[in-house]
Amino acid sequence: MNGYNYLNPLANKKDESYFALISTELDNLFIRVVGTKTEEFIPNLSFKTTNETKFVSDIPILFKENFKAVIIEIFPYKPKDYEHNIIFCMILRGAFERLNIPYYFVSGPIKNFTSLLIATNINPKLDEIYLLILIDDNNKLAAIELKYTENGYIESSHRLLTIDVKESVEEIRSKIVKDCNPKKIIISSLPGNTILKHLRTNVLKSKKLIVLEALFTHYIDKFLVEIGKWLLDKNYVKYFIQPHCARRIIIFAMSGAKNRIILSAEIEDPLPLKKTITVSKSHLDYFVSFKCFTNNVNCNVIM
Repeated sequence: MNGYNYLNPLANKKDESYFALISTELDNLFIRVVGTKTEEFIPNLSFKTTNETKFVSDIPILFKENFKAVIIEIFPYKPKDYEHNIIFCMILRGAFERLNIPYYFVSGPIKNFTSLLIATNINPKLDEIYLLILIDDNNKLAAIELKYTENGYIESSHRLLTIDVKESVEEIRSKIVKDCNPKKIIISSLPGNTILKHLRTNVLKSKKLIVLEALFTHYIDKFLVEIGKWLLDKNYVKYFIQPHCARRIIIFAMSGAKNRIILSAEIEDPLPLKKTITVSKSHLDYFVSFKCFTNNVNCNVIM
């Protein structure tokens, strides 16, 4: 179709049906497609675009060829053609509901955690705990405990740490592992990281340790396939992590220069989430404000 930057329009790869991931790359929407049977990337159906309005209008055409499920990861994205991210998400939701195509909104962290579980090809059992360790370019470390349940994994702990290699091995291990007894310890980092070498050879050396040295994009097609399978069969939870709020949403009343919070959904609140409150009749105006990850996006709506 004209107006889209297809990754390889001449590839001519096909499958019986497809899964799609709608994500972002810089200022582009990036639609990535894999086959449901071959589980292979389909470059002639995958494309980038900056034209959000055209993309929304063309969804019935772009996704007419037997798309089984669509995964959407756009929470930090600031759309150009729409007022804010929530409006854009609602429009995409409506488009796929009208086509009767199952869809699922996922946050970047959940996508990354899921990708690590998939990369290890684990076969979890109930109540087992998996400790994920992510190391960034500044040698900051995140330790995430995931407990496997009948409904998928729940995030039971999330710790942000700074590691000092001058500390003893016992001190560093205690900070990372604390009192959990994980079935596996999965470390993710780029190759050559100095902290990774210390953790692998000294601090966390054991038969439980799995080290992954690759970008998360290396696992993206398998992620799309596995979450697509879950969307089609909610009993398939081998790699499903129960979601939580990806943004903070506040309902507040404004009185002069002061804001009074009436109700809020916090980042990391488990989903689905239901909170209610009864508010007496008032002369005050009520507003909604939300913050998504590193982007501050305020949407003032009089209730």
